[in-house]
Amino acid sequence: MRIVYNRMKEEPIHILIADQDLMTVSVMERYISAVPGFVVVGIASTLPQLCLLLQKKGVDVIFVEPAGLASDMAMAETVGRIHRISPMTAIIVVSSLPGRVSIQHALSLGAFDYILKPFSFERFRQSLHGSRDRQLFFQTLPPLCTQKDIDDLFPLRGEKNLYNHLPISIQQETLDHMVGVLSTVDVPLTIGDIALATGFSRTTTWRYLDYLLKIGSVVSTLEYRPTGRPLKKFKYLK
Repeated sequence: MRIVYNRMKEEPIHILIADQDLMTVSVMERYISAVPGFVVVGIASTLPQLCLLLQKKGVDVIFVEPAGLASDMAMAETVGRIHRISPMTAIIVVSSLPGRVSIQHALSLGAFDYILKPFSFERFRQSLHGSRDRQLFFQTLPPLCTQKDIDDLFPLRGEKNLYNHLPISIQQETLDHMVGVLSTVDVPLTIGDIALATGFSRTTTWRYLDYLLKIGSVVSTLEYRPTGRPLKKFKYLK
């Protein structure tokens, strides 16, 4: 099914690209421009340039090739420098190194994703959507989290359930319950309305709504009010 997003007048996710390979940079720019809701705010070809851009710009996601930026530095120092300057930025390593040790090292240092060169548009788009899910997930977390809230974070890496092809974070019974509630309502609802109607937490509600958005079963719209921020509402497509 077609994926439908409505990000009208919403703040796009700011992306920084850090790679010496101009062809790879060009491909990433083209792919990012093809996905609504994302914008490139800077490009760096050296580690000092990367650090300077991180300090000057609000960056949500960085696609970085550590070896290309500073061949004399270990990945630990490159990723560590990014974390020190901008600890909330999602780091996605883009590398030609397929070795298990390199991948394990990057993930253990806090990288959100690891993409091997050359990469397809679909795989790159999956990483973009994952980074967006990560940001929206943190925005929906309550000030004090339960263990369930924390556990919900880790499936956002995109692991699949081999038994039913649903993401591992999506349970069929819970999904059926949400669809059952949404299908009985003809008007768009806020995430709070849906959480109340289903009995789910706001975190769980968002996770299932986001899945339904991705598969095209739900659309989102914005309701503008005389004052305050616009309300995002969701409607099930029957």
